[in-house]
Amino acid sequence: MEPTHFPNVQHFPASEGVKKPVVHAVVGPTASGKTAWAIRLAHELGTEVVNADSRQVYAELNIGVARPSPDELAAVPHHLVGHRSIHEPYTAFDYAEEANAAVQDVIRRTGTAVVVGGSGLYLKAALEGLDPVPPTPPDVRARWQSVWENEGLEGLQVRVAQQDPAFWATVDQKNPRRLLRALEAMEVSGKPFSAWHTGAPEPRDFAVSTHRLVPARAELRLRIAQRVGVMEKAGLVEEVRALAPFQALQALQTVGYREFYETWERGGTTQEALEWVVVHTAQYARRQETWLNKYVGRSSDDRSAG
Repeated sequence: MEPTHFPNVQHFPASEGVKKPVVHAVVGPTASGKTAWAIRLAHELGTEVVNADSRQVYAELNIGVARPSPDELAAVPHHLVGHRSIHEPYTAFDYAEEANAAVQDVIRRTGTAVVVGGSGLYLKAALEGLDPVPPTPPDVRARWQSVWENEGLEGLQVRVAQQDPAFWATVDQKNPRRLLRALEAMEVSGKPFSAWHTGAPEPRDFAVSTHRLVPARAELRLRIAQRVGVMEKAGLVEEVRALAPFQALQALQTVGYREFYETWERGGTTQEALEWVVVHTAQYARRQETWLNKYVGRSSDDRSAG
C-alpha cells in the first residue's frame, strides 16, 4: 500500500525490484510535523513507529523534547520512547542495537516499519548502523574534560571547528558532550570525527523509503515559536525546574533545557530563556536540514558505497 502524498513532503522510494522488506523513514527538521505524519503513515501501512529522536528516549524528558502525547502514543504502537533514564549511560551505539532489534521485530510482525526522527546520528544508527569509533583512554578523557572545565564551552567549540569543519557544520554546537566525544575520538584516531560516519554501513535486512518534510523556513520558524508557546502552557518551566538538580547530566545538555539553566544562572528571566529556546531551536533546525540535504535521496546502494 502506498502512503498518501502530502504537498510538503518529498518522497524517495526504495529502489525498484528490491526484494527486502521496506522501512519507511519520516524525516525533517524539528517542529515540521513528523510525529503526526508518521502516525498517519503507520496507520495506512498497518505497522508501528520506531523513534529516532535522541532526546525522546529519556523517561524524565517530556514537554521539553516534544515527546508524542499520550493520545499519539496510543494511536499506533511506538518503540524506544521514554524507555531509558537520564541517570543511565546511553550512547548512540546502544541506540543502534536497540533500534535494529525494534525495527526487525516490527517487520517480522507487520511486514514493514516506520522510523521517525530528526537526529542525524540516530537516523543513521537506525537505518544503517554506525561505524566503530575507538574507545577513549581515561587520560585522554581527563585531558579534554580539563579543557572544558578551564576554558568552557567556547574552548571546545573553537577546537572542533578548526579540526573538523564538516562535523562542526552539523553538530549541536552547544552540546559539550558531543563536542568532547569528537575531540576525544580525533585525538585517539588521528583523523576527523566526521570520517567515522562515512564508511560502509552495517548490513541491514531491509530497504529504506524516505519521506522528508520540507516546510518553508519562515513557516518553520513560526511553527517553532508556536510550539514553544504550547510547551510553556503545558508546564515546560515546571518540568525544567524539577530537573534542575540534574542539569549537569548529558541528557540535559540540550535545547529546551539548558537555555533556562544558563539564563537563570546569569540572572536573566524566564521569558528571556523562552526566547532563547526559540532561537536555538531554529538554529538546530537549520543544522538538521544541512544534514538531510546531504543524506536524503541516496539509494541503499549509494549509501553502501560511502
